[in-house]
Amino acid sequence: MALVRTGQRIGVRAALRRRLERGASMVEFAIVLPFFALLLLGMIDFGLALHSRGLVGNAAREAARLGAVGATPTAMETHARGVAGSLDQSDLTITVTCTKPDSSPCSFSPSTIAPGDAVVVRVDYDYGLLSPLVFASSVRVSSTAHMRYEG
Repeated sequence: MALVRTGQRIGVRAALRRRLERGASMVEFAIVLPFFALLLLGMIDFGLALHSRGLVGNAAREAARLGAVGATPTAMETHARGVAGSLDQSDLTITVTCTKPDSSPCSFSPSTIAPGDAVVVRVDYDYGLLSPLVFASSVRVSSTAHMRYEG
């Protein structure tokens, strides 16, 4: 009969130990969860910023190509905004300029631009982070494209 009681005591002790371990697991999970959530949010933010960078690069390149074949700066800006249509348009800045072959600036108008000059399109975008960092709540994504004016 003493054996049964000892076995029961061992069973009670094992159940108590399991219950305490379960509580310790919950505490460990509560400590680690914020770090995992921050890591996951950071990965999502990085992916969205990378996507924005791709759209900004494509918008600058396509607008510069359009200008190289004779489009107006207004048409180039409209086209760049269309390419970057999924971005917040209020945070998108598009600058159209031109440079001479000797790197001196020129005005972008049909009377002054000549074949061989470079059409330069710069697109800037302020990407607002989903998880604002201590030092910044947005990141500037920019791209510049140069294309030779063909006339």
